[in-house]
Parts: sequence; structure tokens; C-alpha cells
Amino acid sequence: MAEYNETGCLGLETDSGLNQACLAECETENGCHSAVKVVSGLATICVQPRHCHLQLMIRATFQRLAGRSIPAWRRTIGYGMVLLCLGFPVLAAAEGGVPVKAAASISLAGLTQRYSGAPRPVEVTTNPGGLKVRVEYNGVETPPVLPGRYRIVASVDDAHFSGVATDVMTVGVTALVRHAIDNEGAIDGSVQVTSAENLLLDGRSSISGDLLLPGDPSLDVAGFPMIVGTVDANGIEKAPVYSVFLRDNAVIRYLVRHVDPLPIPTVAAAPSAGTRDISISDRSAAVVDWHDIRDIIALSDSRTVTIPPGSYGRLTVVGDAPVVLGDASGNSPAVYQFDEVTVRGGARLRVAGPVVLVVASGLDVDGEFGDAQHAHWITVATADRGLLLRPGAQFAGVVLAPKGQVTIGVGSRLNGQIVADRLVVDAGGVLADPAL
Repeated sequence: MAEYNETGCLGLETDSGLNQACLAECETENGCHSAVKVVSGLATICVQPRHCHLQLMIRATFQRLAGRSIPAWRRTIGYGMVLLCLGFPVLAAAEGGVPVKAAASISLAGLTQRYSGAPRPVEVTTNPGGLKVRVEYNGVETPPVLPGRYRIVASVDDAHFSGVATDVMTVGVTALVRHAIDNEGAIDGSVQVTSAENLLLDGRSSISGDLLLPGDPSLDVAGFPMIVGTVDANGIEKAPVYSVFLRDNAVIRYLVRHVDPLPIPTVAAAPSAGTRDISISDRSAAVVDWHDIRDIIALSDSRTVTIPPGSYGRLTVVGDAPVVLGDASGNSPAVYQFDEVTVRGGARLRVAGPVVLVVASGLDVDGEFGDAQHAHWITVATADRGLLLRPGAQFAGVVLAPKGQVTIGVGSRLNGQIVADRLVVDAGGVLADPAL
């Protein structure tokens, strides 16, 4: 009689003694290190998964292993001819048998992607390798195209192995904006607008990617704009009717209609508890205790000022020497809260590692902000107002301004992505997505 025990092994008794045939993972997580081990008539036989090198044809009487409990789901097959194809267990007997699937693991990658107009599948690997996997995105096997969050369920589709992995994939877009954009510059990426409002793109406007809109807007073309065409998505909200005006030499790739609006998150900021204001210059003493600091003015021309994570009032950077946020050795983002942040006169605010910067009011940048080589290191979230990049300013990071406006001034540049109530790109201004 053959019976399973709680480890997934079979016990069998033959004329040569008691043998134990283990199924793949009985001794170690990834299978046995040796093919056969025999001690005093007790044989342990294991092979790596999916490598069927050994077949045993044994007419035997199976019995429960001494000292092992038998779970309720055990299967008794009685006497008969038994085939063990080790690496994936298969039982065949005169009285019938039930195949047993070995466990497989699934790893998912590519869970954060950028909208491109093409399907965005996740990357799947299995252990053991090469197994067929069925992947569902919000219950559908077709990989998504549009921006959004998708629940991933990946399951092994194999006769000999089973396994399931779940996660969430995010497909982002360069700019997610509530109201119609005002673009006289260049956007290197795609833009999704969630409100059905008339929108004008004139001769100075350029969007290298797509313009994603809700409802059923009409397209009004005059002059010689460049557009590949119009695509209709499968969104539910198709009722609003409004117009998109393309004028002169405006450029977009596709106008994508019938796109359901994505929710725009909110931001909450706590007031500073500090009571002491400081001004840091080349001659001032180094700050030893930051816990009660409120407003900070950085005036240094030669000494780098590094501010530790915490909750502060106003930060004003006006010196030539950079102000640094974050920690290069940190594994998790350093979190800062400010009432307001101002960078003046070509000053520099750098990040040394991952940073989350929450600002109650807004940011005013007339200089350099962030690290252009690591724009993903900093996320700036404003509870009110937004971000103003003055002419010639440089900004690198992700901006979340659900109640405010992001203004990219004349000749200024924002390397990153934005989520905002409104977006204005002045002539010569650039919004560039480094993830593309």
C-alpha cells in the first residue's frame, strides 16, 4: 500500500529492505545534491526537477513509514506496477493512481513601466526554468497598453509543476494632468488629461508621444501640424464631446480617445514643530542639533550644507555652495517636510540618495534642483500650489502637485514625470522623461 506523508514522500517496502523515494524538494529546497544515498538498506533517491534520469519499475508492497503521520489527503493505490520518474513524480498502478505536481516558484519583474502605446507585459522567470506561465492583468491575459495599476496573477501551466505569484504592475505616463495643458514648448513623452476640456496646441507645441483624453473629442486641424492619427481606446466614459485644436506646426504622435481618467492622489503636509531659525554661511558654526530648527537660509559660498531628514519651516537656498538632501548609504528614502522651498540666483539643491520631499505650499526654483543622472531619486509632493521653474532653471525628479500648477519657464527643463492639476510649458521649456 502506498501512502503520502506530510513531506510529500512515499514509503515502500521491497525484498531488499525499506526504501524512501523523495520527490524533488524532500531534502533541500532546490532538490537533492546527490542522486542516490543508501545506508543500511534505507535508500534516499532524489534528482533535480525536470531532469528525469532514473526510472524504477518495482512490484512492491507500500507501507506507512514508521513514526510518520499520514495526512487526511493521502492516496492509497494498493499493489501493482509502479513507475517513479524522479524530478516529477508520476504514479501508475494496476488499480490506478493520481499524479503529484511538484512546487515551482515564479519571479516577476518589470512591475513599473512607462506608457509607450504598445502592450507592456511583465517579465516572468520560473524555478525550475522554462516552465509555461499564464499571466493575467486585472483578470485578462492580454498585457495592458494604457496607464494604470494592474493586479498580476501568474500561474504555472505545466503537467508536472504548480505555482502562483501575485503582484501589482504600474504603467505610468510622463504627465498626468487634471485640466487641459498649455504647451508652447516640448514634451518628450506622453500626456494624459483627465478632464474633458477644449485643448489648443499651436505651432510652438511639440509632444513626442501621445495625447490621451477622455470622452470623444473632435479634432480640428488648421495649418500644417504633424499627427500620425487618432486611436480609440476601450474606455467606458465616451459621452463628453469637446475639441482638440491643432494649429500651424504643432506636433503629436497619436490622439488617443476614450481613455478612462486615472485618479490623482492627494498630499497632506504637517506643520513644522521647530522653534529656532538659522542662517548658514561660511562664517557660521556647524549645526549640531537640528531637532528644533524651523526656517533655514543657506548662504554659504564654499561649504556644502547637508540637512538631515526631518520636519522644517521654510528652506531658502541662495549661496553658491550646494545644499544636500538624503543619504548615499540609505536603502530607503529620506523623508523631509518643509512649509516652502525656494532656490534663488542659480543656487543648487542636490540629492545624495533617495528622497521624499513634502512641501506644504510650493517650490520656486531659479537654479538647479536634484540630480539629472538620478531623476528617480527624489519625489516632490506639494499639498498646495505647485512648482515654478523660472527661466533657465533645471529640475530633476518626480513632481506630485494635485492642487497646484507646474510651470516650466522659458528655457527651463524638467527631467522626470509630473502629476498635477495644471501644466504650463513656456516657449523653449522642456519636459523630458528619462525613463523613455
